[in-house]
Amino acid sequence: MLSSWNSALSLAAELGKPDLCKRLIPITGDINSQDGDGDTALSNAATSADQSPTVEFLLDAGAEIVPQQPGPHCSFLAPSERMKGFGLDALLKAWNKQHLGIVRTILEHAALHTPASEYATALELWQMKDKKDFEAWISARSANAPENRPEVVAFRGEIKRREKETLEFNKQRIAVEMGIAPPVAESDVKSDGGEKK
Repeated sequence: MLSSWNSALSLAAELGKPDLCKRLIPITGDINSQDGDGDTALSNAATSADQSPTVEFLLDAGAEIVPQQPGPHCSFLAPSERMKGFGLDALLKAWNKQHLGIVRTILEHAALHTPASEYATALELWQMKDKKDFEAWISARSANAPENRPEVVAFRGEIKRREKETLEFNKQRIAVEMGIAPPVAESDVKSDGGEKK
């Protein structure tokens, strides 16, 4: 799970608060930190309409379009079990939501900073009147997106399962502490977080 500061950064990005993001980035220590789904502050901002200024700020601050490190989100996994990379692609997320202003912002930023990259080519396609070539490019990018690889899907599923299991056990423990529920031994909790019958 993300730390509370990382969660705050992602929320500030999603709500379109670049000034707040600027204050939170030094505290989080990792602008590209991912949650269990692979979302980052940038990918959260990319899915929210009218967030081009926030997206531009995050890119200028060093946010990666596709993060290459897992970040501290895998609190349920030992370092040896963590997978590198495979953060969600902010460009694809913006495209899937049809936030075209954000798509343009990401392409322009990437093309400016890496002029010989695929992004420069994509920006040229984007600027043409006929968008079919760009749509073909982004469809190919989506088909090859690392987050769709079976091992990555399985990895994220395992994180979600462990998060749910821990959440359910903690709910039960709090209920016991408050005298609302009888004690349940940890061994009596199923792997999916529920109680054994």
